[in-house]
Amino acid sequence: MSRLSARFIGVALVAGAFWVATQSYQNNFADPALDEAKQAELGIQLLEFPRQIPPIERLESNSWQAIRLQPEFCDAVCQGNMVQLATLGVHIVPATQAVYSDLAQVTSAEKYQLHQDKILLINPDGKFAGSLRPPYNADTLANAMQALTP
Repeated sequence: MSRLSARFIGVALVAGAFWVATQSYQNNFADPALDEAKQAELGIQLLEFPRQIPPIERLESNSWQAIRLQPEFCDAVCQGNMVQLATLGVHIVPATQAVYSDLAQVTSAEKYQLHQDKILLINPDGKFAGSLRPPYNADTLANAMQALTP
């Protein structure tokens, strides 16, 4: 192998490593989609590092999604609230779905408790990225989703 080929391979390896490192940083350590002031204005609480979760049944990918965990015991009032949220475009995750226990466990963990019992935000990569504070109505939800979508 000539010296020129060895140099070319070395440069290609360094460039490849740089590209992988850049992609990894962008995927795992990029700034949140919104600054803190905009989050506060919209009632959004984004995680610094979105958390990987199992896929959610019947949930679109490649765009921001709003989901709500339906309480395991859901009386008539609760059912009415879930229907109302569904009409706003919120994906309701019942306790019968496999991902329910994972999400319930995540939101009950100490550093994620502030997201418990709220609409959860799933980023385009399918990761749990934060939550939306109540009250929930069509305008609040639309404004939040529009702000998150570039």
